[in-house]
Amino acid sequence: MGEIIKKIGNAVYYIIIAAVLVYIIYSGKYLIIYGTVKRLFVTIEKPYLSWEPDYSHAMARVKAENKPLFVLITAPDWCSYCKALEATTLQSEHVASFVYENYVALQILDTSPERKNFSYNSYPTILILSAEGKELERVKGFIGDRMLLSLLKEHSGK
Repeated sequence: MGEIIKKIGNAVYYIIIAAVLVYIIYSGKYLIIYGTVKRLFVTIEKPYLSWEPDYSHAMARVKAENKPLFVLITAPDWCSYCKALEATTLQSEHVASFVYENYVALQILDTSPERKNFSYNSYPTILILSAEGKELERVKGFIGDRMLLSLLKEHSGK
């Protein structure tokens, strides 16, 4: 009888842990999750990307540094694809470091008045603009880190 209670207690423990992990993932926190059959590590980290505070600052840096502009138009409070993009693709060390070194990054929230500076019809939307402000690439919806890195390299000239 004691063995059965112990097994039930272990099962309840693992269910609680799983529920907490699901809550953390869907709450929009920045996560890196590595899982194998034997282990599951969850590390909460700060975002790698450094976002410009607004469009005018971003464009000033773009012109001064002659770099393209990486724009993320997102709705992290309610958009599940936005949360997934920010928690996975944009947390990729390769993507984040490439954007940091070769682009000026600007995040536009769905509540920001600056969203009117851009034409878009879905969340998330990623725009890559030249130093002159010409649109080079538009990505609607979720994109994986390898595909995004490929596009970023294509438009950075590196």
